Amino acid sequence: IRDPLREADALAARIAAGDLSGEIRTDRSDEFGSLLRSLGRMSESLARMVGQVRGSTDSIATGSTEIATGNNDLAQRTEQTSSDLQATASEMDQLTRTVQQSAENARQASALAANASLVAERGGQVVRQVV
Repeated sequence: IRDPLREADALAARIAAGDLSGEIRTDRSDEFGSLLRSLGRMSESLARMVGQVRGSTDSIATGSTEIATGNNDLAQRTEQTSSDLQATASEMDQLTRTVQQSAENARQASALAANASLVAERGGQVVRQVV
């Protein structure tokens, strides 16, 4: 009874320590053999689950890296767009000032032209009076 219990205890301790690599073989057909086979199936099942968890965490890590890369790209594009918008706003301000200055110059030119027209008309009247 002691040897099979020691063997089962050693197997359970190995599994508890995280060693799922060992293969369990027994030729026993009694309750101890059944216990050892159950421990073996448990070890295999745990090994499969650990493998699945590792695969899932690898997928999550890959996805997280892709998301982080996408976020960095988006941040850079957003910064560039912001910079472009600031430049456009500055150019629009400059254009507005230029248009306002042109309008003011046009008003002044119109006033000068009207004044010149009045002077010419008066000059024409003076010439007609002299003649």
